[in-house]
Amino acid sequence: MNKDLSRLSMAEELWLWRLRQPSPSNAPGGMTMAEAAKFLGMSLQRYKNLEAGRRINIAMDELPSLNFLRVPRPELSLREQCILARRRSGLFIREIAEEYGFSHTRVLTHEDMAARRLIDYWTAKGFHGWLMPPEMVVAPVAPAVPRPMVLSPEQRAQNYNEARAAIDAAQQESAPLKPARPRLTRTRRQPEAEEPQGPRLIETERRPASPPSLVRRGVVIEPPAPPPPARPQLKPRRQRHAA
Repeated sequence: MNKDLSRLSMAEELWLWRLRQPSPSNAPGGMTMAEAAKFLGMSLQRYKNLEAGRRINIAMDELPSLNFLRVPRPELSLREQCILARRRSGLFIREIAEEYGFSHTRVLTHEDMAARRLIDYWTAKGFHGWLMPPEMVVAPVAPAVPRPMVLSPEQRAQNYNEARAAIDAAQQESAPLKPARPRLTRTRRQPEAEEPQGPRLIETERRPASPPSLVRRGVVIEPPAPPPPARPQLKPRRQRHAA
């Protein structure tokens, strides 16, 4: 089913032409099929098949009467688009009234008025291509700007702490891993093995030889102290000057 209401087939062009022609019997909704078939000079059954889109053999004398289908026509009105949507849907008027929530006469009234509610009803069923006047085009509604929320000092502090914690965690995850610091272990120093030693000379402290002491009858007789060094003799002053 074609749901684009801006494009019509040849059968729908014939239907639209009949809808726009005044009825000789003043019937509502334009000409009837019998009146249109009589006007075009063909049988009623052939006209029904032609308006239904069925393939039929058209006689040569019937071609001139269908040339009007190639003539440019005015654009569809909203009322005609609503009727076209009902025609394409294949629903009966009473079925539409049950879904629409009104009686079938009220639906027909809204159809003649091209009510906005009926247009939205068909739009919800997937029909598009509405040729609406500028005053009926719904402008997109801009989303409402939310008012800024005033936070208490406690809430601001909590938000700051949470953001700071998240930043620190992200930095720790992105930072390169530092090399592990070497761990020092205390070990006991093994005593060095003693080298084999040869004969060792024992050095003894040499003390100056003391003069021998004499012991007589149990009494130690110290040797006499050495005489003090002789004082240098000075020459007389005259001899020193002479020299």
